[in-house]
Amino acid sequence: MQNPALLGIGLGALVAGLVLMGIWISLVLRVLQALLPVALIGVGITLVLRGMGKTWSEVGRQVIQGLQVVPAGSGTPCPNCQRRNPPGARFCGQCGSALGVHS
Repeated sequence: MQNPALLGIGLGALVAGLVLMGIWISLVLRVLQALLPVALIGVGITLVLRGMGKTWSEVGRQVIQGLQVVPAGSGTPCPNCQRRNPPGARFCGQCGSALGVHS
């Protein structure tokens, strides 16, 4: 015959374990629910890039190559905010004002 006190302790531990597992599962589901939209956006962008025949790394390289560093003292200064802009720029990269000679 089993000791009823030990059986009660065992059932109590089992119930406590199930409660803790339920809390853990609830937390995992909340995290997944929060991350799912982000993951779906990433998958969607990847599918669009694949449709264009590009990869994430190719797009990243194009973005980096598109960035221009303007050496200090060169470029066209903005008449509104004084930011130096790349030579040939028509509008200021900071405030959007038109650059060049105004008539």
